[in-house]
This record gives sequence, C-alpha cells and structure tokens, in this order.
Amino acid sequence: MEVKLKKLTLCLDMFGCPNRCRHCWVGHPPNGHMTVTDLTEIAAQFRPYASEFEVFDWYREPDFKDNYKELWELRKQLSDEVML
Repeated sequence: MEVKLKKLTLCLDMFGCPNRCRHCWVGHPPNGHMTVTDLTEIAAQFRPYASEFEVFDWYREPDFKDNYKELWELRKQLSDEVML
C-alpha cells in the first residue's frame, strides 16, 4: 500500500549558509554544492508521496547566489504553494 502524505516540505541546502552563527540550532554542516538539475530530479522523486508539495533550496539562511531569481522561479514551479 502506498502512503500519501497530506503535505511534504522538502528542504535541500544547495549552497550552504553564508554565516556561522553560534546560536544556530542546525549546526555547521559543510556547505552544499547542488545543481539546479539535482534539485529538480530530487523533487520529482519525492512529489508522488504528498498531496501538497513544497520545495526549498535552502534550510538555514539563504545564500543568495547570482541566479537567485531563477531559483525562486524554479521553486514556484516545483511547489504547489510557495511561502516566503
């Protein structure tokens, strides 16, 4: 039997956090270096498991790269509802 969640939020850290704040509850994992293709393919793998699906390309403070507008548009395309 396949399980379908009501809502699933997928947070992938494509670039890592630009800060190293002491108060950060996430800690200091190494900065990621994912591609747009990585984000799209991973999102496609998770989408079938939820009625509502949302994708974030960061899970700490966003590290705005030169293509942040393109990433925002991609997030809107991959998500059913875009917050933030």
